[in-house]
Amino acid sequence: MSKNRTPEAPRPGQGTAARKRERQKKMQMRLYIIVIILAVAVIFVILVFNVFFNIQNVDVEGSTNYTAEEIFKASGITVGDNMLREDIAKCSENITSTLIYIESAEVKKLYPSTIKITVEASVPFANVQTSSGYYLISRGGKILETLTNPKSGIMTITGSEADITLLPGERFASIDETKNKDIYALLDAFSEHELENVTYIDITDPANVSFEYDSRIVVELGVVSDLDYKLNFITQILHDQLGTGVFGTLRLLPDNSAQFIDEAGIAENDRVFAQNYEAYEESLRQESESLAQEAAEQSSESSSEQSEETQPTETQAPETETAAAATVME
Repeated sequence: MSKNRTPEAPRPGQGTAARKRERQKKMQMRLYIIVIILAVAVIFVILVFNVFFNIQNVDVEGSTNYTAEEIFKASGITVGDNMLREDIAKCSENITSTLIYIESAEVKKLYPSTIKITVEASVPFANVQTSSGYYLISRGGKILETLTNPKSGIMTITGSEADITLLPGERFASIDETKNKDIYALLDAFSEHELENVTYIDITDPANVSFEYDSRIVVELGVVSDLDYKLNFITQILHDQLGTGVFGTLRLLPDNSAQFIDEAGIAENDRVFAQNYEAYEESLRQESESLAQEAAEQSSESSSEQSEETQPTETQAPETETAAAATVME
């Protein structure tokens, strides 16, 4: 028979050393794994930014006066560059700022190797009168050209107080913030309501903005507010009530109604005004002569008193008619 042997008791410190060696092995393994992961990540990043996703194709879409090559060159993109490094917002800005007659440019990355550029052409929409000529602007307000005379066939905006330091490619702005907001609000509203055939907008007085429709009806809009309601109302009147052969002025009133004065009525008003104004000027002339005569008589009387040669006489000044003036001022 074999005798049972009693296991020897561990020596002092033997178990602690074994556990310590085990922990060190685990720590070394973890460090080894972390180093491998980091190395793989670095290699992956290097490959991604230098080997993978490099630009090989650039597709240009959209109808403009510029060639695909001109648009590609303006974008600043280079074939072979890495797509992940490409700032597409900057590319879009490069195109619209360099090529004046491009209104917008959308740049997209199509992985793994294609850039797609979609452009929209700028279309002349309005002339804006300035102190030195005209700006030709697109519907979005982009300045396309500076002109000596307005371009025919599109609307003209007057009274804008335009900033004359702006250059083609920049967005139009007025030095008057209220007028600036009003102009863009009107352009947006006209487009939204498809109100065509507007020949001019006069924004000289922001409290009484007007525009001309179809070269025959002047619409006095008042302040630029509640444009949806006002333009719906105006459009209904223009299309359903006035017809195509009518000339005159359509005035929006504070009580949300409208008043139309036809061309004959305007001519009659002008005639009456001119007649009254002429009578008013005649009245002022007569009054001036009367005052001058009175002053002369008073001067003569003063001289007579000093010399004591003659007795002063009183002279009745002619009556002055001011009825015409009152008519004008009413």
